[in-house]
Amino acid sequence: MKAISTHEWAFFIWSGRQDSFFSGMLFMARIGSQNCLEQF
Repeated sequence: MKAISTHEWAFFIWSGRQDSFFSGMLFMARIGSQNCLEQF
């Protein structure tokens, strides 16, 4: 999964679940909190 960047993964999830925007935001927040220090 590391091969796919966080934004691409998050956008893929969001674009596939536009009816669940809040769920997408939770996903991005969770992934961001785990990978933010690694990527930045």
